[in-house]
Amino acid sequence: MILDDLNDFLTTGGIATGGTNLFVGDRMPDSPDELVMIRTTQGLASMRTFGLSVGSVALDNPTFQVEVRSSTYTGADTLMRSIRGALDHLSGQTINSTVYHYIEAVQSEPIPMGLDESRRHSVVLNFRAIKDR
Repeated sequence: MILDDLNDFLTTGGIATGGTNLFVGDRMPDSPDELVMIRTTQGLASMRTFGLSVGSVALDNPTFQVEVRSSTYTGADTLMRSIRGALDHLSGQTINSTVYHYIEAVQSEPIPMGLDESRRHSVVLNFRAIKDR
């Protein structure tokens, strides 16, 4: 699953630690104050091939969003830029036996989301991937 792959990739890269300050899914925990949340988004149509079996899916095109929360805007922005540096234009990478042909950021800059009820800053960035099924 893409969320598990991204969790492992960012943890192995030393950017965040799964279960400590890196979470996947649809609910952001209340703590810690500084964390990374990865969630899937709508995705794009799969790429199909024509060959022995007409219309077989060759590649999937999932999309996902990364949200970074921090007690300061600078902290959130800096961590997001590290994540963008690790994921944007990633190509030919195998993660947990899945080949990722390409990952790219959909926006060029992190998007500020404002403050939450605890006055913590959040920024988001959306990505798309091309991967083997």
